[in-house]
Amino acid sequence: MQLISDLEQDSRLDGVVAAGQRVTRLIRPGQVRDALHGVWLGHPVHPMLTQASVGAWLSATIMDLTGGDQKAARRLVAAGLTAAIPAALAEFERTEQALAWLEPPQRLFRPYGGRGALGPHLLHPAVVDKLLHGGYTCVLWNSVPGDWQHPDEWVTRAIADCLSRAWSLVVLHDLPTGAMAHLDGFIRRLKDEGVELTQEYPPDCVPIAGGRIVLPIAQYVQSGIRI
Repeated sequence: MQLISDLEQDSRLDGVVAAGQRVTRLIRPGQVRDALHGVWLGHPVHPMLTQASVGAWLSATIMDLTGGDQKAARRLVAAGLTAAIPAALAEFERTEQALAWLEPPQRLFRPYGGRGALGPHLLHPAVVDKLLHGGYTCVLWNSVPGDWQHPDEWVTRAIADCLSRAWSLVVLHDLPTGAMAHLDGFIRRLKDEGVELTQEYPPDCVPIAGGRIVLPIAQYVQSGIRI
């Protein structure tokens, strides 16, 4: 695992990602969308690209653990990084296309956190680049009551969370867990507590607004690559 740790901090790999980002800017949006959706292949490319990155990194890790060729392992990690760029963009484009019918007044992006965790896993540098050039607003969160884990207990946690700070942005999931059967009760309890409900976002949950970085984002971007 030492090899992976060393490469995460290797600034020489910044150029690999930076070059990929420059290439994506040269391709028109329609061409990018078609390419990343696999129109040319007749099949979505995101699963394939994701597997390519994971496979390359797993192979490099095995070589590292078994004392294999370190130069070959480094090449595998670099190949994984290269494949991760279009993989991240493909996922972005797929979601954007699915939501296109909504025609929102502003372009919003909420990264996938994985159980609500905030950290450097949230944003790939290529996605940050797309957010900035596309004029997107990136919205994070500060309250995750875990409704998917505790479908009948999340309301108490969420209320306590909302009362603990001046402005909360609560993440809830419309999943078939039964949790949303308590949504009306949650809203009523908030109103009883005098909590204002708004569709605006807390400023400290919006690191990117209208394509501009307005708060530090280093802690949300994958390590080893500078923005």
